[in-house]
Amino acid sequence: MRGLLFSVSVALGCTPATTPEPTRGNAQQPPARIEIAPARSAEPEASSKPEPPAPMAVIREPASVACRIEDRDWSFKALRIRPGGPAFMQAFDGPVKLAIAAGGPGPATAVFDDGHVVVRAVVDEKEVPLHLKAPLALRGFLIPHAHTTLHWVEGQSDKLRIAVDASSAVSWPNPVDDFVACEKLGLEVSDYLARETVTKKGQLPQRSVKDGAELAEKPGGPAVAKLAAEVAVEVVGSRGAHSKILIAEGAYVIFGWVKTKDLGSQVAAAGYGYGSGRGARGVKIHSPGATCARDLTLVVELSGERVEVGRVRKGTSYHLNTDASAERPERGKSREPSFSEITLYTTGWLELAKDAHLFVPNAELAECDAAPKPAE
Repeated sequence: MRGLLFSVSVALGCTPATTPEPTRGNAQQPPARIEIAPARSAEPEASSKPEPPAPMAVIREPASVACRIEDRDWSFKALRIRPGGPAFMQAFDGPVKLAIAAGGPGPATAVFDDGHVVVRAVVDEKEVPLHLKAPLALRGFLIPHAHTTLHWVEGQSDKLRIAVDASSAVSWPNPVDDFVACEKLGLEVSDYLARETVTKKGQLPQRSVKDGAELAEKPGGPAVAKLAAEVAVEVVGSRGAHSKILIAEGAYVIFGWVKTKDLGSQVAAAGYGYGSGRGARGVKIHSPGATCARDLTLVVELSGERVEVGRVRKGTSYHLNTDASAERPERGKSREPSFSEITLYTTGWLELAKDAHLFVPNAELAECDAAPKPAE
C-alpha cells in the first residue's frame, strides 16, 4: 500500500512534504493573511445617457468671396451636398447667386433664393459654367465664343483670372490667361458672335504662317503671341508690310497683325458657324399647404448623409408628409434630433434627386403658432 501511494504522488508530479525548521524559542508564526480584491470589469460601465448628436454638416458660402455671379433663370443639374459628392437636386430656371471663392480654384456655392425658400448647394470646380456676357479680348488678341465654358485659375476681389488653352493656335503664351471683372461673367450662354467682333466679312482668303510668326495688336507693334507652325489663318486686310489675320477655333477666335512675309501659301477655305439655345420648363402649381410663423431649417438627406442646406421662410407653404417617419432612427450610439419630411410647393424650379428627401426639425415645428397640418 505504501508503494502504491508513492506511485500516485510521482504520477501527479507531487513532491514529498518537508517539515519546517523550528523557530527560535519555539514561537509560533501567525498564519499568512490572504486578501481577495473585488473583481474589476475589463470594460468600464456603460453610461445610460445617450451621446450628444454629432454636428450636422452645413453648406455655407466661402469665407472669402471673389465673385457673386447672379442669374434669375439658371438651369443646372449637378447640385451637390459636398465637393465631389452626390447631387441632391437640379434647378430649372431658378434664381441663383453663385459664390466663387478668392484664391485658387475650388468648388463654388450656389445660393437659390426665391423669397420663400433658400437652398444652398455645392458646384464642383470643373462644372462651373462661366461664360462671357459680351465679347472680350483676353490679352488683347483672344475672344472666347459665347458658348465656351471658361475656367478660372485665381480669384481676387471682384475679378477672376481666366485661362484658355490655345495650344492649337499659338505656341506662346499658353494658356492665354487674363483677369476678367465679375460683372462681365455670366452663367448662361449669351448671343454674341466672336468672329463678328473682328470682321463681318465671309469667305476670306486663307494662308498658312511660318514657324514662330509674331502676332501684334497693331501693325509693327510689340508681339503679344507667337503663332503655332503651319496654323491656317484668314487674311482680313493689309497695311504696308503687315496683314491683319483671324484664326477661328472651336472655343475662341484669335486676331491681330503679322508681317506679310511670314504668311505662307494659300489653303482651302473652311466654313464656320456657331449657335446655342435652351428650352423652358413649366412651373408646377400646387394648392396651399401648412405654414409656420417662423423660419424653418431645411435639411436634405441622401445616401445616409444629412446636410443643412438652407431654410424655409416663415409663411411659406409646405406639405407635411405624415406617412413618413417623424422620428428618424438612431445612428450609432448618438441620438439624433427628430425630423419631419416635407414637400415644398413654391419651388417649381427645384427638382430633388430620386433618393433625396427634405426635412425640418420637429423642435422648430413645435414653435410654430399652430400645429402643422397636411394639405387636403
